[in-house]
Amino acid sequence: MIYLFRFSGFWGGAISLSALLLTACIPHQYPDFTLNCAQDAPNLTAWSELAALAGDGVVAVSDSLWIEGIVVSSDRQGQYFGELILQPTTRQAAFNAAAQNVSTPSSTGPYVAPPSQAWVLQVEGFSLFQRYPPGSIWRLQLKDLSLEVKRGILQVGSTWPVFGNPALGRLPLGVLSTKMQRICTDESPPLVHTHLGALDTLTLGSWVVLDSAALTPELRDTPLATEGVDSFKTLIDCQERTAELWTSGYADFRDSVPAQMGSMRALWWVRNQKKVLVMERYSDWTQHEVPCPQVPHTLETDAVFISELADPVNDTKGRFIELYNHGDVVVPLRDWSLVRYTNDASVPSHTLRFTTQRIQPHSTLVIGVDEAGFASLYGRALDLLATTSSAAGSNGDDNTVLLGPSGAVVDVFGVPGVDGTGTASDYEDGRAIRRAYITRGYSQYEPSQWRVFNRRGGAGTTQQTHTAPGDFSPFVHEVD
Repeated sequence: MIYLFRFSGFWGGAISLSALLLTACIPHQYPDFTLNCAQDAPNLTAWSELAALAGDGVVAVSDSLWIEGIVVSSDRQGQYFGELILQPTTRQAAFNAAAQNVSTPSSTGPYVAPPSQAWVLQVEGFSLFQRYPPGSIWRLQLKDLSLEVKRGILQVGSTWPVFGNPALGRLPLGVLSTKMQRICTDESPPLVHTHLGALDTLTLGSWVVLDSAALTPELRDTPLATEGVDSFKTLIDCQERTAELWTSGYADFRDSVPAQMGSMRALWWVRNQKKVLVMERYSDWTQHEVPCPQVPHTLETDAVFISELADPVNDTKGRFIELYNHGDVVVPLRDWSLVRYTNDASVPSHTLRFTTQRIQPHSTLVIGVDEAGFASLYGRALDLLATTSSAAGSNGDDNTVLLGPSGAVVDVFGVPGVDGTGTASDYEDGRAIRRAYITRGYSQYEPSQWRVFNRRGGAGTTQQTHTAPGDFSPFVHEVD
């Protein structure tokens, strides 16, 4: 195996694997930790200010600017090479938030509210974990270093000319050691206990703990990666939520064949423009032979109920119905039905029968009538596409009934046989949303359980039209 390395900006010769193995003689000690800790506390520079300084390219920092972080990466088993990933310290996060005039970081926009406030140091060298171990805290002097923002992530390194243009290169370890100050506090990077379906709600650079994760069945007899080739593989959990796992082709554990479901600790990060989970060590995946609980063929429960109905005034493509599962188990919806009673009809006008759909615990299932139009409006795909004659295509004055697999009424909106126009169930050009204290379905319509908005008002409703996408919240339902 051949490794290339660079000294002082020039590509050097090749080092054989046997030479690299000499690094195994380095004891797992942290000699820098015998140095005095930094006593001063200079003002820090906020993420948004550094991103604005970098602009759209590579920029050299001429002022005395500082940034702090907690190391969350480790090259101990080959998953990372030439990079240190750091989360902001509590103090750094406060500077970031103050610069944005918000109490906590948000995630809308590359500079005003970055998608990630973790940052990356590009470094020449290997065995960085011995000098900068995970959990250690450092303050970096940015003067004379270079910055670049790539896909919303702040990168710090040095400037190297590439065909006459500046590019971000790696910092020699000797230079980095003159710029880094160790900070001695008890702060540690938080571990977020979550599941695969909630990863997109987290900032990149978050350490996560997952109760259940396995490779999808077709991948369970294959190694995590092949030598020299990085791998993206799909994980699935006991609730059938998915996410991508990335493994380096140079990881010590690339030949491992994980065949079981288990708990996992990993970094939520990005590789090749994909959001992925990255394990530091194979031991961070604790596998066991206990299978996931079996999901029944179907299940009737009042934990599933209608949570929102939408008829945007500006675009009929944005009409939808949202179901919510307040229970703690997956509910297979096979043989369930959603029935529409148009206007004053006392017999069903349309019946939507569910087949293979499942609704996850404490999650939603959104049904709409125009796949492309809905995704364009709300930025996310429908869970289920139905016809315009279904309950999801209502213009707001119809009645809707949710039936369980036995045919019993699980939940209802409106009164079948009564035209909804001008009544407490009229949501024409508006929205009907379940109040947060409702945690189950009801077989009789009760107006007090709903907040209803429409173009007419009256009968306890609010006269206020709603415009998509901003006035609606598909895929999100809050309960007390």
